[in-house]
Amino acid sequence: MLISNTWPNTFVTRNNRWRSPKYLIGESYGGTRVMGLSLALQNQQWMYLNGVIMVSPADYKVLRTGGPVSNALNLPYFTAAAWYHKALSKELQNKDLLDILPESEAYAINTLIPALSKGGFISDVEKNEVANKIAYYSGLPEKEILDLNLVVPTQYFWKNLLNDKGYTTGRLDSRYLVSRQFNYGTK
Repeated sequence: MLISNTWPNTFVTRNNRWRSPKYLIGESYGGTRVMGLSLALQNQQWMYLNGVIMVSPADYKVLRTGGPVSNALNLPYFTAAAWYHKALSKELQNKDLLDILPESEAYAINTLIPALSKGGFISDVEKNEVANKIAYYSGLPEKEILDLNLVVPTQYFWKNLLNDKGYTTGRLDSRYLVSRQFNYGTK
């Protein structure tokens, strides 16, 4: 549904709500619409919002340009999915997810981004240490991470996290499982 950027202005004016907090919410691909509408309201209607809420936003590739930052930012997602499927070490698995995620995020920001930024100039020692930590937080084998040169594509993660159990995780919601033995072409 396309909403004109004048409708919110008209609504707020008619209901005398200019001093009220104003939020927009968008789900999935509605996230792009929310972003565009909030910019239009600000630039064309002088309506400044208190916030924009995106519920399960689609991956717009805004930050996902394939560089070190983009690749490192997947690690906390990998951690959460692996924790849900009980694919982490016992040490991590016994912790609450809300305690693990800040660790994974801090590692991704403070260590993984700088390490990936080094590209081919990273030492073998540091490369092995980073691969070990990625394995620790993702549930994937360290050797596979080294084979991928420390960059784990999400598609690889989905297909390989539970490979030994015969499952692939869901693409849109990694809590779901698909059996690798399910054959789409037969009845």
